[in-house]
Parts: sequence; C-alpha cells; structure tokens
Amino acid sequence: MNKLNTLICTLLFSILILSISFAQQRYKSEANADLVKYTIKDGLPITNIASVSQTADGYVWISGLEGTVRFNGYEFQEPGKDFGLPDMQSNYYDSTTNTIYFASPNKFLILKDNKFQSFTKEDGYKTSGLPGRSVSFIKKDSKDRVWIGTTTIYIDSKNNGSLTLFENGKFTLFDSSAFPLHNCTDMFETPYGDLIFLSDGKNTGTQTEAYIALFKNDKFERIDETKGVRYYGTKYSYEKVSLVSDDKGNMWIPFIGSGTFNELKSGTSGVLMYDGKDFLTYPGLEKYLTGNTRVTSVLNLEKDNGIYATISDINGSVYSKSSKILFKLINNKWEKIDLFNDTGVITDISKKDKIPNYKYSYTKLIPGNNVFPDLLAVGVLEETISSEHNEQYFYFDGKWKKYDGFKGFPLSAINDAAVIPNPLGFSFYFPNKSIFLKESDGLSGIKIQYPYMYSDKNGIVWIYFSWIENPPDVLFGNDGINVWDGNKLHKITTNEGLSSNTVLRVYEDSKGRIWLTTDKGLDLAKVISTRKDQWVIKINPIQKNDGNIYNSSYVLETKSGDIFTWQNYVRPAYGNIPQADFFLGKLVDDKIVEIPNPLPDNLKKIKYQEHNLYELPNGNLLLASSYSESASNLESSKSNLLIYNSKIWSGPPSSWNVPEEILSYVGTVKNKMYFLSPGHFYSFDGNKFIDLSDSVNSKADFRILKEANTAGTTTNIQASNYLYIRLRLKGLAIFDGTKLDFYTTKNGLPTANIYNPVTDLKGNVYFIHNLGGLIINGERFNRYYNDNFSFTGQSAITQDRNGSILSWYNNLGIYVDRETKSQGKIKLSSIKVNSTQYFYNKPSNYSYSDNSFIFNYSTLNYKDPKSAIYKHKLEGYDLDWSKSSNLQFSEYQNVPPGDYTFKVIAIDNEGPKTNRVTYAFTILPPFWKTWWAYTFYVFLFGGFLYSIREFELKRQKKNAAIKESKLRAEAAELQAKAAEAQSRVIQAENERKSSELEEARQLQLSMLPKELPDVKNLDIAVYMKTATEVGGDYYDFNVGIDGTLTVAIGDATGHGMKAGTIVSMVKALFASSSSRLDMKSFFDQSSEALKGIELGRLMMAFMMIKIKSNKIEIANAGMPPLFIYRKIAKSVEEIQINGMPLGAVKNYPYEIKETEIVAGDTLLLLSDGMPELKNDKDEQFGYTRLKEKFLSVAEKESEGIISYLKEVGSSWTNYKEPDDDVTFVVIKIK
Repeated sequence: MNKLNTLICTLLFSILILSISFAQQRYKSEANADLVKYTIKDGLPITNIASVSQTADGYVWISGLEGTVRFNGYEFQEPGKDFGLPDMQSNYYDSTTNTIYFASPNKFLILKDNKFQSFTKEDGYKTSGLPGRSVSFIKKDSKDRVWIGTTTIYIDSKNNGSLTLFENGKFTLFDSSAFPLHNCTDMFETPYGDLIFLSDGKNTGTQTEAYIALFKNDKFERIDETKGVRYYGTKYSYEKVSLVSDDKGNMWIPFIGSGTFNELKSGTSGVLMYDGKDFLTYPGLEKYLTGNTRVTSVLNLEKDNGIYATISDINGSVYSKSSKILFKLINNKWEKIDLFNDTGVITDISKKDKIPNYKYSYTKLIPGNNVFPDLLAVGVLEETISSEHNEQYFYFDGKWKKYDGFKGFPLSAINDAAVIPNPLGFSFYFPNKSIFLKESDGLSGIKIQYPYMYSDKNGIVWIYFSWIENPPDVLFGNDGINVWDGNKLHKITTNEGLSSNTVLRVYEDSKGRIWLTTDKGLDLAKVISTRKDQWVIKINPIQKNDGNIYNSSYVLETKSGDIFTWQNYVRPAYGNIPQADFFLGKLVDDKIVEIPNPLPDNLKKIKYQEHNLYELPNGNLLLASSYSESASNLESSKSNLLIYNSKIWSGPPSSWNVPEEILSYVGTVKNKMYFLSPGHFYSFDGNKFIDLSDSVNSKADFRILKEANTAGTTTNIQASNYLYIRLRLKGLAIFDGTKLDFYTTKNGLPTANIYNPVTDLKGNVYFIHNLGGLIINGERFNRYYNDNFSFTGQSAITQDRNGSILSWYNNLGIYVDRETKSQGKIKLSSIKVNSTQYFYNKPSNYSYSDNSFIFNYSTLNYKDPKSAIYKHKLEGYDLDWSKSSNLQFSEYQNVPPGDYTFKVIAIDNEGPKTNRVTYAFTILPPFWKTWWAYTFYVFLFGGFLYSIREFELKRQKKNAAIKESKLRAEAAELQAKAAEAQSRVIQAENERKSSELEEARQLQLSMLPKELPDVKNLDIAVYMKTATEVGGDYYDFNVGIDGTLTVAIGDATGHGMKAGTIVSMVKALFASSSSRLDMKSFFDQSSEALKGIELGRLMMAFMMIKIKSNKIEIANAGMPPLFIYRKIAKSVEEIQINGMPLGAVKNYPYEIKETEIVAGDTLLLLSDGMPELKNDKDEQFGYTRLKEKFLSVAEKESEGIISYLKEVGSSWTNYKEPDDDVTFVVIKIK
C-alpha cells in the first residue's frame, strides 16, 4: 500500500510539474522587450509580493504576506519546510557574505552555505504589536546590523508595529516605548552611516503621525513638527517611496506632503534633504501640493547630476502640456520641467499609434540598475483609476525620450531582468538592448558582400572589407576599417593615419598587438581605454627601412616572437585587380627589412603566384608557393616548397617525401603540421610527410577527410589547439592532434553548409549558415539564431567584449544583438525520495526502502526556461543516456540497492552544452542481503552439510566396528555362513554410497531455479541430466527491474558433496550480486571470494550472459563456447572467450564481449557433458558434431531443440548413463 501511495503521489506531482512548466505567459513590450509573466495559475502561491532577491547560486527568492518560495525558472519550490521558511513574509540578500535573511512576526531565518539557522521567541527573536501584524522589511546596514520592521494595517493604535535589531547573534526589540514611530515600513542608510526609518503612522489608511526617525549615535530621534518639519507620509497609495543620495552625500526624502491625509496643506514642499547634520527643505512645490496631489519620488539623475522630483494627482490627470509631473531643483528652488515639450503626445512605439487622452495617476523616478537606465515612469496604480494603456517609461539624454511601454512598475532587479509585480503575481522584464549599425552611424563598406569581422582578445571588433583568402577570387575594399568597441563605432581611414584605405587583413599577435596589412605597407593599431567604455584608436604606420612603399597582405608571428609580412598573391593588373609584386619582409627595430626574393628566375617570371609562409616545427620558415600563367589555373598547380633558416634558402630534402600536388595548409597542433590535398590528408613532423588518408585508429578515422574539398575553400581554420575541416555540404571534422570527431546535423551542426570562417585568439571559430551563425570553441557549439530580426543575407558573425553577437547583413549593416544567449549553470535543484524532498545537503546514503526518486534540475534560465533540452542517466541503473527532452525532472521507481551516480546535461537550442551536474549516492541493502550476511549463509549451509557428512561417516564407522566385533566373536560358529555375511557387508556399503550420491543429486537439483523466467520475446528451455557420479552442473536466471535477463551456467570441479558445496556458494553470489554489479565486477569479486575461502582445488567454470533488447553481453570463465544461430545468415556463430574458472587464480583479467541479436536467432549454452560423451568405440561426440547438429535443428522451438539434442546424445552413447552431467540452456529470440 505504501508503494502504491508513493506511485500515486509521484504521478500527481509529475502532472503538476508538467502543467506548471508550460504555463508561464510571454509577451512583448512596446520596445520589443520580453516579459515573462507568472501568476497563481502557474503555481505561484504569492500575490502580494514584498521582496524579490537572487542569490549567488542563481535562484530567485520571492516573499510576501502569503509566504516565501524559491524559483528556478521552472517551478516554485518550498525548501526549508522543517524550519518554517514557506511562512516567511520578507527576505533580504547580502551579496557580500552570500547570506539571505527571512522573517515573519514569529520567526527569523538565516540561510548561509546551504545551511539554515532558525530563531524564535525562545532564541530571543521578538516582534511586538497587535495580532495580524506582518513584516514590512528586512535590511542590513554597513555595521552588519540586521533590522526587521513590522506593521499592522489600518488599526489606529500605538502598539501596532515594532522594530527588531539582530546584532552579534542577539536580538533587541524596540517597541512603542523605545521606538518613536508607529508601523515601521522601511530603513535607509545615509552616506554618513546614519539610519533613517520610515513609518506608516498609527493608522496605515490615513497615515496619521507617519513621520520618519533618525538613528544616530545609537539614538532614535523622531523628525516632526518639533523639529520644524511638517511632512508626513512616505507612501503613495500602496507604493513605498525611496530615499536617494546625491554625489555630495546628501540624502533626499520624498513625502506625500503635509497636513491630513484627505487634504494637504500648502506652505511646504514635500521633499526633505538631510546633509548629515540638519534636515533642510526647498521651496517651489508647495503651490502644487494641494487637494489630492502628492509627491511620489525623488532622484539624483545620473545624466545631468540633477535632483528631480515627481508629483501626481491620486484621482488621475490627462497627460498634456499643462501636466505637472516633473520638477528639478535649480538654484535651491524646485522648477517645473516641461516634460510634454520633450515627449509630445504619448505614442505606442510598437504600433506607432498616438494616445491623445492618456490618463495617469502615478509618476515615479526609478534609479538605474543593471537592467534600466534612470527612468521616469508615468502610469496608473490599479488602486486609484483604471486604464487600458501601458505604463510609459522615459529616459533622459539631453531631453526626455520614450524608453518603453508595458504594464506595471519595477520592484527590483535580478541579474539580467527587472521584477514587475502585478495583482496576480509578477513578470520578469528582459530589455531589448540590441541596436542596428548603419551608414548613418559611420559604418563603411555597406555593399561589400563578404566583410571580415575580427574580435580581438579584449572583445574589440575590427571590421575590414577586402577578401584575399583564396586567389584568384579576391576583392579589395577602399573604405578603411571600422572598429566597434562595444558601445561606439569608430571609422578609421587615411585621415586617422592609415597607410591606405585598402586594408587587406587584420592580424593579432600573442602580445595583443593589432597589425593591419594594406597595399601601401603594414600598420600597427593601438587601442587605448581612456576611461570606462571610452576607447581611442591610434594608427602607427611601419615604414620600410629604405623608405619605399611596399604591398603586404599577410602577417606571421613565430614562436620566438619575430614578425614577418608578405604578399600572398603576386599578379599583373587585370580587371579591377591592381598589380602586386613579390614582397617578403621582417620587422626589425620598428622597421620592415625586405628579404630578397628567393625564387629561381624561371619561377619569378610566371605571372600568377600564390605564396604562404609557415613556421616549421624546428623554427625554420617554410614558403609554400604555386604558379600559373593564368589566374584560373592557380588553384590546381602543385605546391613548391622552400626552407628559410634566417640566413639561406634551400629546397626540401628527398626524405621529406613531399606530395606532388597542391598542398592546402590546415594548421599545426602538437608540433605537427597538417595539409589537405584533393583526396588526401597529410601530417608533417618536420622530417617527413605522411599520408593519413587511409589511417584508422581508436580515436580517429581519417578516411572521412578524403571528402574534404580544398578548391576555393579556406582550409587554415585553427583556433587554439583545434583544427576545423569542412566537408562541403556534409559536415565538419574537428581534430586536436589525436582525436578526430565528425559532426553533422544529427550531433551539433545546425546545417552542413557552413561558410566564411573567422578565428580569434580566444579559441573561437565563427561560421555563417543560411539559418544564422555558429560559434565553436573546441567541442562547444553555440548555434545562434536571430529571432528578433526578419532580414536575410547574413554574411559574417562575431562576438564583442560585452558578449553581444554582431551579424553583418548585406546592404543593411550590422545588427548588434545584446541579448544573453548562453545558459546558466545547470543545477540539481531538489531530489524527492519517496515523500521526502531535499534541496540542500542531499544525503549520500539511503536505506533500501528509500528507493523512489524524482530528480529536479534547471539551468536557471528565467527568460526562456524551455530553451534547454536535457539528457540524464543514472549510472549503475541505466545502460545509456535518456532521449533528449525539455522536461526538467526525471523519475526512478523501486531502485534496487547499489551504488549510483545521477548525471544530467543541458543543451541549449540556441547555445552550447552546459556543464553537467552529478550526484552520487548509495542505496544500502537490507541487513539480510549484505555481503557478510551471505557469507554467513554460505558457511552456515556448508557447515550443515559437513556436519551431516561427519555424522554419517561416524555412524557408518561405528556400525562397521560393531559388525566386525560380532563376526570375530562368532567366527567359529558362523564360519559356515561367512560367504553370506560377506555378501551383506558389500550390499550395505553399496546402499551407503547410493544414499550419498542421491543426497548430492538432490542438493544439486535444489540449487536450480524452480521455474523458468517469463520474458517477453524470449522462448527459454533447459535440460539437465545428472551423471551416475554427480558432477557440479548448475544453471540460473535473474530478471532485472529494467527487463534485463541474466543467464548463468556453470560446472563445479569434483563430484558429490564437494561439488554441491561450491555450487551453493556460487548460487548465493549470483542471487546477491548479478543484477547489482556489472559483469566484469561480478566475475572479479566472485572469483576473489571463492579463492579467499581456500577450498583447495575446488573451482567453478562459469558463463554468464545479459540480454537486453537486441544486445547481449557475454563473459566466460572456463565453460564451453556460446553458440548463436544467426537467422539471417543461416549459420551458427561460435563465441569463444578464454578464461580461468572462478576461484582458480587471483586478479584474473576476465574479458567481456558484446554482440547483437535479431528475431529468429537462437542461443545455446551448455556444459562439457555432451561434447565429452563417448560411444562404444571410445570416441567423443565433440564440439564440431554438436555445432552441426544444432544448425540442423536451430529453426525449431526451444523445447524441440532440447528434445533433439537429448536424443542425439543418448543415441551416441547407445543409451548408457553419462559419466558427467549433461546440461543445455536454449533461448530463442522471438
């Protein structure tokens, strides 16, 4: 019944999780930002959200009057139930110590280092006030003091709230007698270290006596009329106000106004300033704060360092030129800002529709954070008036501009999103920070089809517009270069110092220096950071030592740090392509020193030449060149090699075995160079070219590279220690010098057609494809699709220092996608074991009854939790990884005792494989199934058999002695009957032996299974004929939880009781461990156990097979081979595995083999009894004859095969009893 209840609960839990995981609503803001909405329909148990925090491990904690939950992007969880955490009403996270605090009126919790601390009244934690009070805030100050405030809504009483201090592990309660405020609602720390506390007054509805208090020098002081301050109320309707500080250390405090709640009094401004000594006020707002108009917020605006305040009419107003919303402190006086003059009529920027009668009842200045800049919000509080329109958001950039429009007001921010509460829950707001760079932004080369975008070590992107990779298909841009620093696009031409606007290539050396090759020389570019997010690019042309102009296109840095530059494409002028002569030079003391042309005269005269310079493993240089009188034939000309040792040039020695064809360089890894040619792949270690095209080893099958196409294709694609080789329209090979992996659309590639590769020094290689872009780093694939942009024609992709993806669109520009595409770290968020759920400090050992598991995991992706696809595996239980699924949990029922490791990996459908998470645990067996219990059983059983045998021997000896005594005493009298007496003695001995043999036979039979297993698709039959002198044949079966059938057959050495003893021990080992251990471990441990008991020459020949689906595993320790009839081939396969019997020697390396089976195949397992049967001529039956007989009958059912082999064996011995046991196990695959 308990298991049934557990199964039902698990099923209901799974249905609940499935319903929650697909329920969140997604919608767009006016500015195309993503909002992901969660409500009570999605399982969120909290609607009155008070505080939201994100801890360092990525989880989001949500608290409110209804309690606290933890959110992983997939489900709302309630960890810490034992500590009462689901009842907590507020939370506060201290990122400096990675500690989160929780509080309710009756309990205070701390979560640090995955451990909870709980404090109640007994531990000193107290709050005071009337029943129904709630926690209004938790905050920590710079002196590590934690403050907890409570309130009771509406009730007009002094004792309806309190303040509690937690310091140095102790609590101090400030009730109405010690704390000068009622209903403490918030706390702020000033730059001077003083604290300011806010109040809701005696009555939270009318905010009577809703003053503030200053905590300075460990004393409270109420700021009210006695201090010359008439302000009250730090809440607008149900919205708290926030205090802000400016760059001078002043603290600005907004109040709704002064007077009574129903009618404000004029004469005061509603904003206080605390300068560390006094509270000051400034005029200008008083004439506006009448009736129902209140101050709602104040902010020190970062853009112009000004102090701004907002006011609103709680009954609503229409947005117009006369609207009184925004004020700025100018010359110590509040001046009205004409917001309408900047914004005009409110416009829905997604629909481009104007909203001429936009009504609002609330305005608020929102400090900037990691999600927003400083914002001004204009909208409606649902407690005041209703509106069908979005709240409007504006930012300041010299003038106020529309930022976005969406429902709700931000409460707080997590790592990359804002939290927007709503009446039924909350939304995560993910801003659209992407931009499009066009010609109007200074972008050059807009019509270039194949630009290059190179991202250097700092993430600065260099954009150039020439194509020189594969002569003669070259293009030359005359637009200079663009440099994108992550925020600003720089245009660099000859006006900024370039030697020429025709920049041919950008090269970054190991020191981070950027080299620009041009048709008029080499330039060195320097990027200088003047201050945060501002960069300056300086260009330094590198002159030739003789002052002449030179044309270079490529740069090589050697391992010793030398810089060489050369012209890769020598040609006459043709079409739009200018002439280029041979050039090779070396950087010496900030000058280029030309190296004379080493080519022989006959090659110098050839019109078209392609040259590439490489460093050999020994440090010399290799110049690989090809020549043709026509540009079109240049790609098909064979490569000519020259070696340069920094002094002289020479040709390659004959021992190099240089291929007589064009060689396309791939890269150098592990001190070996690699080249492609049509149909071939070569390695070169500095001494000899080796053709690997037909080589195959355990880690690389190079035959696939025969299909690599080199014509018109860039082959030198190396990033870090990986080489990338494209097989056009088929896939991508990745080679690290040892292992060669091939990728297709089935295992990582979005498409087989990837092109325009660019590599960087960060180990990335960038490809374009017709669906978007692909970024690979080693074996990590990041597939990029731009869902927010509808244009096609993408021709280049890279990534900048901010992690933004840059995509070049022909004739349009560069789309800078600033959305985060990578997944977070995968987390095993909880484990449910039977009915107990673990969130932290998960156990490593479970009892045998704790065997039903639900593993919950998530990548903590709050924007798109379903974007990750998961695969899991329970090692020790599963044979292979699960199929991919977006379900974020996996379930296992009735897991048997054993050692397990749960593993899960996530693959983002727009990104890389994330790192996996693992969890190792052990399910302990019941005490009666432990190894020592089985050992006890074996010795107990063996002792029982030994005792019986000893008793029988003693009884027989005693009887024999009595008989012998009687015979001697009566010898004379019974001499005549001597023959008869002797006959009786012989008969008694024969009866004794027969009895012993029958006992051994019954013992042997008792070891066998009482019934055959019923396994789907398997037809099983067995036969055992025991010998006159009982041998030790044995067979057994075990069916695992996952349906795996384990079959054992064995033959113990010896006869009679000795054989029975070892069979009983193997039977016990098989029953306890065959399903728990893999085959290799079972054979190793069983052999060690038998050898350790020291049974002399007693051993056990033993074969075991495991059948699961269409695969079988086979292990053999001295038994005859396994015969498999192959239905398709109509033949019998003999699988012979040599191995010593169990218990023969220690640490024998048993071998495991695997094979596959199909329907119609038949397996035959047997002991050596039948092959060793002898006929009347003393001839053995033999394995060859057995194999032939099995083939002739293998199409029959299992029982038919058994009957036939029995008859054949009996006929061979002329129906005599066998000398040894004859055993068959036949399994037919249906």
